[in-house]
Amino acid sequence: MTEYMNEPINYEFTEQDIIDEYIKCGDIRKVAGIYCLEKKSVKSILKNEGVL
Repeated sequence: MTEYMNEPINYEFTEQDIIDEYIKCGDIRKVAGIYCLEKKSVKSILKNEGVL
């Protein structure tokens, strides 16, 4: 049995959340850090949605 002081929470986010965060801060590196993604992934999402 594993015991945690605070059990990890799996957050779910959508592509729209990533787009909104990019519009707010304007920095791909920061958005990638917030959502634990690679910059490459964030860029591809933004390009597919026409933000970049």
